[in-house]
Amino acid sequence: MRFDAPITRQFAACPFTPVNVRVKPVPWSPATGYSGPTPTACPGFSTSLPEVVEAARGWVHWSKGQLDQFVGPGGATDELLQRIEMLDGAIAEQTSAELSAARGGR
Repeated sequence: MRFDAPITRQFAACPFTPVNVRVKPVPWSPATGYSGPTPTACPGFSTSLPEVVEAARGWVHWSKGQLDQFVGPGGATDELLQRIEMLDGAIAEQTSAELSAARGGR
């Protein structure tokens, strides 16, 4: 797993780093007009967690009906399936919001 330098994470207001009084944190936001809620956790940290990476990779295979090839003998664990289901729900929610915005909020 890759970790950014502590000062970089402090500038991004990462709640997983000690507060540095010399740094004025600026919460992360994407460069593409995101107007949703401010993140409550460090996106760089949370998206790099092994469980998140496994779920994202698993979702790609699951979405094509190939999850068995990804997980191998023994099949997927309940935990992996729950993570994939949560990710799929979040993807559907984001897709719906984007389609609604493209239609002018209808």
